[in-house]
Amino acid sequence: LKIIHYFIIFSNNKYMKKLLFIFIFLYLLLIFYGCNKKVLSPLETFIENNNINESEIYPYLQYKRFVFYDFFKLEKTRKENNYTYLETVNYYYTYNIHDPLLINSNLILVNKNHFLNKDYKPNLICIDDYPVKKVKYDMYIKLEVLLSYLQMINDLQLFNLYIYSAYRSYDRQIEIYNNSNNPNYVAIPGSSEHQTGLALDVATLDSGLTIHFKNTHEYDLLKNNCMNYGFIIRYPENMQSLTGYNFEPWHLRYVGRESSIYIMNNNLTLEQFVYKNFEL
Repeated sequence: LKIIHYFIIFSNNKYMKKLLFIFIFLYLLLIFYGCNKKVLSPLETFIENNNINESEIYPYLQYKRFVFYDFFKLEKTRKENNYTYLETVNYYYTYNIHDPLLINSNLILVNKNHFLNKDYKPNLICIDDYPVKKVKYDMYIKLEVLLSYLQMINDLQLFNLYIYSAYRSYDRQIEIYNNSNNPNYVAIPGSSEHQTGLALDVATLDSGLTIHFKNTHEYDLLKNNCMNYGFIIRYPENMQSLTGYNFEPWHLRYVGRESSIYIMNNNLTLEQFVYKNFEL
């Protein structure tokens, strides 16, 4: 009522009337501007506040794991390592995660950052029932791995090659780890590939599981041909910074033929291959 009263009083004064209409106009303009002003999303605010070109951040947005606040750290990682955007996202967000990656496939990634739980056990068959040379009885492995291994040793005539180790349970890995003092070769329980049933340690009787195996004819044949049977040399030379382990010429890992050919022909580790080709 007071507003109406003042309006009537002011309306009798031509100067006050003009001022009143100007005030009303500005007030309505302010309301209109406020209602139509675009409200920026947190991402848009981040881009605007940091003067980021949208084309720089766009490649990351297609990956569901990307958190835009990490943009500058990711860019530093990508440029320092010459990674693709996918490799960068995977590397950055999986480095400290302690779950296996691609767990339901032959590409399952188990290493010092990705652990299997103690109850994990794949479907296995006993190696004793098949014509392969081994240093002990009662060893187990996945059927697909053993059949590929049999085909490989027969085709390449690797008759001096012996299986030293295949599947190892979590509890067995505890025993091995507790009796070792070299973490560059022996995996922490849960981080051993042998628990997946996809890994084999092989060597000649003369060399055993030592670095000397790399000087044998058998190793040359494996290095140049194992990819055709689905295997890779899992821990190559000069790749410790990527795999976490020193060179192990005896350690074969089954990943499937298509993947093994790509990995070996491009001199990659399994970590690099997974980070490069899969959104995790």
